Amino acid sequence: MVSFKDPIDILVRGILIQNGKVLLLERTVEKGGGYNLVGGHVEKGESPADGLVREIEEEIGVKVERSQVELIRVVFRNKINSSPKLHLVFWVSSWLGEPKNLEPRKCLGLSWFALDQLPEELATVAGIVLRAGQDDPFYIEVNGKLSGS
Repeated sequence: MVSFKDPIDILVRGILIQNGKVLLLERTVEKGGGYNLVGGHVEKGESPADGLVREIEEEIGVKVERSQVELIRVVFRNKINSSPKLHLVFWVSSWLGEPKNLEPRKCLGLSWFALDQLPEELATVAGIVLRAGQDDPFYIEVNGKLSGS
């Protein structure tokens, strides 16, 4: 059980869609493998939206204005062997530049996937969010790893 005394990691993820396809990053084995949305940890002193804007520029080199991100889903993930994670997932409506892999030590490459043809090896939270329907809850709780994601 989580109490307010337990540290909670806050992570941000961005959904970038172009021509009906979502951008996913293929992570190295050391970073968990599989495909994930762009994003990472919020740093001390920054807001989640500012953290996402920073992470997007660091990871894929595109510029995003803070006004172009909208919070669309919150996922609380209670992991067995680490601190709980609060994932804030944002829709990114526009950006400047062409995405490229700026972190080859963490990411094997970038790919665009049709939403109805997502890869099997999706990170847990990316899978939950990208497969969610409009009627699914805004806030979702997950314990451990889901099968197939």
